[in-house]
Amino acid sequence: MKRFLSFWLFTCVGSSLLPVYAQDAYSLLYSQPGSLRASTLAPASLKFAGDRQWQLGTLSLNGWLANNGAHAPLAARFFSGQHITEQQKDELLADLPTVIRLGAGANVMSLGAGFQLQNPAHLAFSFMATDRVLATAQFHKNFLDFMLRGNRHLAGQRVDLAQDMRMGGIWMREYALGAATDLFGDSEHFRLRLGVRAKLLAGYFAVQVEDPRLEIYTHPDGEYIDANYDYSLYKTRGEGMGPFKPRGTGFGMDIGLQADIHQRLQVGLSLVDIGKVNINKEVDLYRGKGNERYEQLIVGALFWDDRFAGSSEEEQRSYPLAPDTLLLQSFQMALPTRLVLNTQLGLGEAQENAFGAAYHPHMLFLSGTLLLVDAPGYHRAPALSAAYAYHLKGILRIGASLSHSGYSPIGAGAFAGLDTGFFQLGLASENIIPLLRKDELAGGDFMLNLSFSF
Repeated sequence: MKRFLSFWLFTCVGSSLLPVYAQDAYSLLYSQPGSLRASTLAPASLKFAGDRQWQLGTLSLNGWLANNGAHAPLAARFFSGQHITEQQKDELLADLPTVIRLGAGANVMSLGAGFQLQNPAHLAFSFMATDRVLATAQFHKNFLDFMLRGNRHLAGQRVDLAQDMRMGGIWMREYALGAATDLFGDSEHFRLRLGVRAKLLAGYFAVQVEDPRLEIYTHPDGEYIDANYDYSLYKTRGEGMGPFKPRGTGFGMDIGLQADIHQRLQVGLSLVDIGKVNINKEVDLYRGKGNERYEQLIVGALFWDDRFAGSSEEEQRSYPLAPDTLLLQSFQMALPTRLVLNTQLGLGEAQENAFGAAYHPHMLFLSGTLLLVDAPGYHRAPALSAAYAYHLKGILRIGASLSHSGYSPIGAGAFAGLDTGFFQLGLASENIIPLLRKDELAGGDFMLNLSFSF
């Protein structure tokens, strides 16, 4: 039982600690609007300012890691491998929310190119190849409480340790063809633009847990523990995993509209990541279901009580909650379909820079995301972001942002975008609080985008 519960905890927590706070990189829209990477959130925003026709993306990446309660000092103390005192356990549990959520994501664009026709509709095309990693882990505080303090304080109670539990992760590569064009209107008063991206997806690794149940009942006098469990875990095998060995394929799409009003206000509405990946190679299903009774078991902490794990290899293979491993034909991973709203308002007199691009010296931004389809890396709670940017000579854009998401109530960020006409560089983080207060570290993110236009 200890091995099963430890497997659950470390898989949930570990799945979110991937190599790379924000569910979406809004700073892409703030620091480099109209770029290839910005079009991943707002397909209709693909438009090269001034007289430029080509854009080549050479280096673009963003990543984030977040949770809604476990700060770094507490996590470090817990995972140090040492016993912690009862007071430390109480402090850790008191600081955690009822439902603990962890999320992680990374996007690395290895290839990107865009071309725009010099016609009245500003018809633009793009191609991008991007590796994406997304992961989510979620579990109820009851689960961690049982692992830390055991079952003595649960005598006479029936507790569902798998309440609110959710886990999933995927590594995939998307090849996206995009197009954007003005539909009607004029630049002086009102113009409506449409953008679409069609995506071919290749899945390389995936793991998913479906509706687990793990009910624990402790006899009032400690005579026994009853465990009732039912879980299914789907995953691809780790052996032979590589960047050119996909385990499945799928299709996706992004679509969006953008309205430009009096060359000052811009409002965009998009549906992004519509689709799914069908994982159909080297798939295993770990399936466990049943009822077990453990006699005379009252323990202080599941992590450090050896009565819950076999000492020999044979015993470890036959612990009661062990799953059956079945070869599965396939399973599906949905993309995190989201409704994205992005607005920007230019303040001050409109000006033109040295390469013919119009700009306002001051910019206000407001963005939001609503998750429509559950998928790894994202949470159902709406995410919101507001920002201000100062545009210096139409070349350097610097700004600050405030954001809120299902993982963290508040984040303060900063961003900068440099555009010399030929060379563009964007740097941003939507949560710089960890740099200022390391004791409050509950996640972090970064964004880097480098491209050339001509």
